[in-house]
Formats: sequence, C-alpha cells, structure tokens
Amino acid sequence: MARSWLRVTRGRVVVLAVLGLAAGGFFAARAGWRWAQHRRPNRPLPRLDPVTVVPDAASACPSFSKPERVATIGAPGLEEASGLAASTKNPGVFWTHNDSGDAARGYALALDGRILATLEVERAGAHDWEDVAIAPGPGGAPHLYFADTGNNVLPRRRVVVYRVAEPTIDSTTTAAALRGEATPLPLELPDAAPHDCEAILVDPPTGALYLFSKTDAAVTGVFVARAPRDREPTQLAEALALRLPRRSKRGSGAVTAASIAPAGELVAVRTYAEAYLWRRQPGEPLEAALARPPCEAPVAAERQGEAIALLPGGDGFVTVTETGPGQPPPLHLVRWSP
Repeated sequence: MARSWLRVTRGRVVVLAVLGLAAGGFFAARAGWRWAQHRRPNRPLPRLDPVTVVPDAASACPSFSKPERVATIGAPGLEEASGLAASTKNPGVFWTHNDSGDAARGYALALDGRILATLEVERAGAHDWEDVAIAPGPGGAPHLYFADTGNNVLPRRRVVVYRVAEPTIDSTTTAAALRGEATPLPLELPDAAPHDCEAILVDPPTGALYLFSKTDAAVTGVFVARAPRDREPTQLAEALALRLPRRSKRGSGAVTAASIAPAGELVAVRTYAEAYLWRRQPGEPLEAALARPPCEAPVAAERQGEAIALLPGGDGFVTVTETGPGQPPPLHLVRWSP
C-alpha cells in the first residue's frame, strides 16, 4: 500500500512540476513582452553609434554586457570624478566634475577620454559637489545642474544646486576654456536631521528636482522640489522611501549617483557595487516607477564609483570613479545585449 501511494504521489509531483514550468514560461514571456513594449522610447533619441540592441524577450529585464573599460580620462587634476551626465546638445559629449577640493568647474569629455573643454561656473561655490544632471531649463534649452549637496560630516540643513546653460562644445578641439554664469537653486532639507545627498535627477517632463540620500540603511530617502525657485530657498518634500535589493557587498545600499533618459522613460541609480534601472510608462509619476522592483545591472569594480550616465540612445550607461593623486580615472561602458 505504501509503495502504491508513493507511485501515485510521485505522479502528482511530476504533473504539478510540468504545470509549474509551463506557467513560469508563460509569465516570463509575458514579462519580457512588457519590457520590450516599455523599451520603445516615446520619440527617436540621438545615438552615439548605429548599434541596434534588442532586449531579452525571455525575461522582464534585458541581458547586460560585462563592464568594459573604454578609456582613461586625460585631465590632470580630475582625480575625484563624482558626477557624470550625457549631453543632449552636443552628441558624444559627457560632463563631469570633481568632488570637494576643486573650484566651481565642470569638464566636457569625449567617450575616448579626451577633455574637450573646461567650464568655469561663475557665481557658484564649491563646498561639496556630488553629481551633475542635464535637463531643460528656462526657455527649454539644455542646462547643467551641478549638485553642491554633499554632507559627509552632516553640518548642513541647506544645500544648493547650480543651474547653468550648457555651452556648445567643439568635439574636434581639446582643452577649450569656457565660462558660464550660474543661477543658484537653494534647497532646504525636510526634517531636523541633515542628509548626505550624492545623487540628483531633474525630471525632463516635469522639471521636478530629486535628491537621493546616501545611506547604508535598508531605505534610501528621496526628496523632491516640484518647482525649485531661483535664489530663494525651496523646501524639499519627502517623495519616496526607496528600497533597493540588499547585497552582501560593501556599499551596496549607498546611492552615489543617478541618471535619467532625455525623455524621462528610463531611470538609473547606482551604488558602489551595483546599478539599478527602471522603465517608466508615459505619464507615470517618477515615484511610481521607482516603487517597482528594478532591473539589476553590473558595474565595474571601481575604487569609489560615484557617477553614472545613461547613453542618449537608451541602450547603455557609462560610469567613472574617483581615483587619487596622479591616477587618471577610467571610463567604463555597459550596454544592453540581445
């Protein structure tokens, strides 16, 4: 009797296993179709090259390439690269800057590591610059947003973002000296406890400015200024308690940089150990997109990775790291692969 029951039970287990595999395949294919639908941008975006990338239709997230070192930045003095943004005005150009200890300046660079120009940002301080974003500003023209929002020793309740019109860059020259006048956007943190905010997003569809607190706790605070004011302080509001997948790697929970696609349909956030991507549906609030589980992407083993920039074509991202005296920082590239 016992052997007969065992044979029947095994038969049921096999049937259930087959049904489970079939159901799993159906839902995986359905999730892959949804990713493929969200992968389509709202309008054609400029590409850095003609590579066509198709997401993996068998899963909810695409397959990512291994991080590839594509260049070393040739700029003496750029040793604490702590922000990165891809230009929407100058194809193939990226903007970066130093962390603390430098003047108020940004660097325009090419993907091959050449420094194309240095931008001296006038009427701006440089207490602790942590990230840079590019988004429409007054009149709809592309502007740079330099986030002087670092708070490593937690003394500041008020931080500032400097907005400056993005200049035109000649990609055939090197080391051009440019100047631009900044408009300060002072921001007040929403509670009595200061926050170290090292990542910034400026949402292209809405103009809202988001800051991400850097913490190794289970939850990352995300703060928003819906309509940041010029020169007059804007009170930041709590937008979201962001929960990232926890890993055993050191620094896997500390958000150090963020990036958003030119039309706002793709968002990337990085830590020292991983990168995370979210697809955003047309008209969806950014908070709703970030509340969903992200796709996890690899990043290079960098000394102190505090920068990420999505490619304008929506098929990859670039990272850079702080290095140290006499050590030029490397550029790493990750793409979605079929």
